[in-house]
Amino acid sequence: MRHRVACAALLALLLAEPAAAQTISGRVVEEGRDMPVPGAMVALLDRNGERRVAVLADSLGRYVVRPPESGEYVIQVTQLGYAETRSPLLALSDEGSAQLDLELSPEAVALEGLEVSVERLAERELGAIGLTPGELGKRWLDRTEIEAIPGIPGLREAL
Repeated sequence: MRHRVACAALLALLLAEPAAAQTISGRVVEEGRDMPVPGAMVALLDRNGERRVAVLADSLGRYVVRPPESGEYVIQVTQLGYAETRSPLLALSDEGSAQLDLELSPEAVALEGLEVSVERLAERELGAIGLTPGELGKRWLDRTEIEAIPGIPGLREAL
């Protein structure tokens, strides 16, 4: 009987999941202000830069990260319109919790250039007033010139 109990206890230890590391929680806020950054992606990266866990901050910027195991990690935070930020290397123990508020700096979002094309109908209508598509934006049209454009139904009523 004792052997069965000892074997069962040993088997339970072998099959048990490893204890998770301490939980990290806090808020993601805009740098220099106490404004939350909702929807920020909070990711836990291991020493090799591999993502182990990722969560989204809620509407108040709050997050909770539960690492799969103790060890050394970096927290990476990203959100559109903000510069990415990373915490220093954190050594997480086997249990407990820690509070870590993270700040993001606003950053302009670069957009690709915009290309505009003009259809043939528009080219004909521009030609009626002596313009080409390439000349758009180089001169202003006054009300008299606009009203003189033939073939645009309802234009006079719209002005």
